[in-house]
Amino acid sequence: MPSIYTNDLRLEEIANGEQAGTWGSTTNRNLELIAEAFSFNEEEVFTSDADTTTTVADGTSDPARSIYFKVKTQLSSSVNLSATRALTFAPNSISRVMFIENATTGSQSITIKQGGGSGTTVTIPNGATKLIYMDGSGANANVVDALAKLDLDTDQTVSLTSDGQAINFGANAEIQLTHVHDVGLLLTETGGGAPTLQFRDSALSISSSADGQLDIAADTEVQIDATTVDVNGNLSVSGTITDTTSLTVDNMVLNGNTLTSTGTFIIDSDTDIELDADGADIIFKDDGTAIAHFTNDSNDFIIETKVSNADFKINGNDDGAGITALTIDMSEAGAATFNNDVTAFSDERLKDNIQTIPDALDKVMQMRGVLFTRIDDDTEKECTGV
Repeated sequence: MPSIYTNDLRLEEIANGEQAGTWGSTTNRNLELIAEAFSFNEEEVFTSDADTTTTVADGTSDPARSIYFKVKTQLSSSVNLSATRALTFAPNSISRVMFIENATTGSQSITIKQGGGSGTTVTIPNGATKLIYMDGSGANANVVDALAKLDLDTDQTVSLTSDGQAINFGANAEIQLTHVHDVGLLLTETGGGAPTLQFRDSALSISSSADGQLDIAADTEVQIDATTVDVNGNLSVSGTITDTTSLTVDNMVLNGNTLTSTGTFIIDSDTDIELDADGADIIFKDDGTAIAHFTNDSNDFIIETKVSNADFKINGNDDGAGITALTIDMSEAGAATFNNDVTAFSDERLKDNIQTIPDALDKVMQMRGVLFTRIDDDTEKECTGV
């Protein structure tokens, strides 16, 4: 009977009574092939930019028998893969475990298959290595990622000690977590999206949608629990700032509807300053005491002093000297005192019922002109009046 090669390593199995005197050579060759199965090997499997099949040879040395198999493209023909290509292992009856490295040129992934049916496959990104197993179940044989459901259940510390190396996530390794020496961890993405770290669900995340930009997203609230938050740059807020205690900027404190300053409060605008009070009053206070009101009363503008008997004064500057141009004495029912002459104009357009005063000159002649000094003027300046 002839030998058969139906085992998973395609070793020669000698039939009973065969190879008398030579079976030792066959056995030694089988031992060599078993050793080969535990070795590293590489092969230029892709001789063109197309899907291909590698068949483990019966009873002779074959790179595809090795447990670590480095898959390459044909160098002499300068083959570069332009898309993901399939590598099928034959025969579809062998069951085995392999490390397969994608060392092809062209920066493309390769898909590992066994059989041409509906069996599962494993895709290996360019430059990556995966541990796979083939179940050898025939036309619908499955290729499975042996570490896809790996559970690292250990009570010991797990250390990844290589600087600059990455942990890849995703079928195409599109998310990478890289250790940067003496800095920390770097999260990157090569699938065309934004590298994103999510919490609980997709509504809570930290991501980077563009170079130089960090996005923090939450469907309800982002809470920063710190005594001080230092923002070195401009702060742009498109929504509403809600504060349950107070907001302090330099010596300004905003608490509810009260803005307090520990120093001089300056309002400076390049254009106009508008005070819009729907309650009709603008109230001036000194240390909590109301001093004056500006009020809109049926479109009449009213200026009202609020302290009992406090005068209303208009002060000014006359050639460098401070003056009180007008005093309205509230303790005297609003008696008005001007610091100097009052000039008025008689406009006939503002009058009706105009009548001539009889003996007007005689009445004027009866007026008494006087010189006097004002008791509220410490300069004792001499004034004239009637």
